Formats: sequence, structure tokens, C-alpha cells
Amino acid sequence: MRGAECGIQANPRIVKDRYWLHKVAPLSGRAMFFSEWLAGFLPAFVLGSTALTALNIALGSGLWAMLGSVLLLGALQAGHNALDAVSTPVALHRFYEQKSALAGIIALVTHGLFMALVLGTIAIGQGGYALFAPFTFLGELPGWALRGGTMSFALVVILLVIYFAAKIGAKEWETLEI
Repeated sequence: MRGAECGIQANPRIVKDRYWLHKVAPLSGRAMFFSEWLAGFLPAFVLGSTALTALNIALGSGLWAMLGSVLLLGALQAGHNALDAVSTPVALHRFYEQKSALAGIIALVTHGLFMALVLGTIAIGQGGYALFAPFTFLGELPGWALRGGTMSFALVVILLVIYFAAKIGAKEWETLEI
């Protein structure tokens, strides 16, 4: 057997065996969503921050740069895992309606848009800081203002993604029938 022949399409019971315990447990949809989110976030963040800290130490980065990079990694990972956690019950609903390919495409596009929007915003702030700081009579103030504004916007985007993913994920988990 190859590809889809080995997976869920060949044996839908795989999904039922994995998630039936979630459905019989006395947990709300919100708790289900956050348990799925936490199960993906914690290992990825611990491994990623360990590797990032080692890289910063090897490069001789300062403490603030190291802390900032780990916090940025945590924020990006939190948003990314929120999208993952909401795509699980959505894909399961669509699977039983024979629309799992569409759910997979939507998940792929939303992940790409999220990362492009957040990282693009941060890149604009960093580039603006490098461009404007040396040429203004106010010193570095305009560059820092642009950098702070873009970082704040990126943080708001991440928090909104987590908020709406939690709302949608909780509703999907509560209505999921396995």
C-alpha cells in the first residue's frame, strides 16, 4: 500500500480511535482545543528555544537579542499551533463530509498567510529602523517608533489568530461527532 491507501482514507477508524477519548471525557470544547494546542506548542517551543539559544550563544549575541528572538519564536509558534489546533477538528468534520482536501488546502493557505503577514510586518519594521535611524535629526526615535509599531501590529495579529482559532476550535470540538 502507498500514500492515502495506508492512511485515513483506507481506515477511517484510525481517526475514531484517536479522538473518541476526547469526546467521552467531561471536557468542554475550549479545553479540548487548548489541550490540542498545548500538546503541539510545548515540545516545539522547548526544542526551538533551546536551538535558538544555542545559536545565539554561538554567534555571540547579547542577552536582549537572545531574549527577543526566543519571545518572537514563542509568539509565532503560539499562533501557528493555534491554526494547527483549529484545523484538526475542521478537517475531521470535512473528512466525514468527504471534503477533507478542501480543509487541507484552507489550512495550508491560512498558515502561509499568517506567517507572511507577521514576518513581513516585522521585516518592514526592522528595515525601516535601519533606513530611518541614521538620517533623522531626532536620532533613532523614528526608527524605534516604526519598529515598535510593527512589532505591536504583529503581536495583535498573533493574539487575534489565537483568539479566533480558540473560538472556532472550541465550537468545532463540541459539535464533532466521531
